[in-house]
Amino acid sequence: MFQSSLIGLDAKGKLRPRESICHLRSDLKASLNQERYKSQLSNPAERQRNDIWWITPNGENIVEVIEDIAHSFVSQGIEWFNFHTNLENAFSQIERGHDCYTKFYQAAYFAQHLGYEAKHQEYLKRLNQEKERMVFTRRRKNAAVHSPQDR
Repeated sequence: MFQSSLIGLDAKGKLRPRESICHLRSDLKASLNQERYKSQLSNPAERQRNDIWWITPNGENIVEVIEDIAHSFVSQGIEWFNFHTNLENAFSQIERGHDCYTKFYQAAYFAQHLGYEAKHQEYLKRLNQEKERMVFTRRRKNAAVHSPQDR
């Protein structure tokens, strides 16, 4: 059914993509206060992240970190998985996403798997248009870089 080796079906016919190309991805948020570790980071954006748990080199906080990860999975992850294991929910979330190559690719093959032939064709068309747009943009940029006027 799927053209790509990145997506397969399990024994029950359910989608089984590689994690890197899963239909939707998310992360867990730490509730553990780890400001003392993050404050030492030089990048301000990194100091704002709350999706990384910091473990001291000697491991003294490992139990606290593991407990917080487990709590985050129970309080955030299970609900997310329950919602997104329904392929109709996952497909509707993909459709609400920002128009881009990845959305059109995912939507096309989701629609095919769900038997929505008209939507499958629509998203394949949009995927091909996006490919053409990307190639045209790349060629135009390359032409500008190598233009005789610049010499």
